[in-house]
Amino acid sequence: MKNCSKKLNRPTKQKRKKNDDTDFVISRDAEQAVLQSLKKFESGRKFLEKDLDLTKLAGHFNTNTKYLSLIILRHRNLKFYQYINSLKIDYIAKRIRNEKILQNYTHEALALEAGYSTTRRFVNAFVSYTGITPKYFIEELRKEENIG
Repeated sequence: MKNCSKKLNRPTKQKRKKNDDTDFVISRDAEQAVLQSLKKFESGRKFLEKDLDLTKLAGHFNTNTKYLSLIILRHRNLKFYQYINSLKIDYIAKRIRNEKILQNYTHEALALEAGYSTTRRFVNAFVSYTGITPKYFIEELRKEENIG
């Protein structure tokens, strides 16, 4: 992407509230370029990288963190870490459902499969996103299989 900072316009230099990004104006071309990068990132499962943060991803996309987080918020309706966690948890939940062997994995092994650096982060993200623990999710899948 060509020099994004030129495409980022701030109408005024007023002091803004910390999380108020409504005054950012992003060119349509620059926004589309970042969206294309996000699509490739998602389809290539790059979100499985451990310890991925906004700075690293912005660097991969040749943009800045403020710009990237605003685009994710606008187009995915999530903050950065919510976005990454949703991708990881969707990914591992589908795999657990479709690959029966994963139903025998420990939380630690599932965390590794989902790209988490710690089991605690994985379980917390899973509970936050689904409302249940991975263990309970697996138990419910097994019950469905026995009924169906």
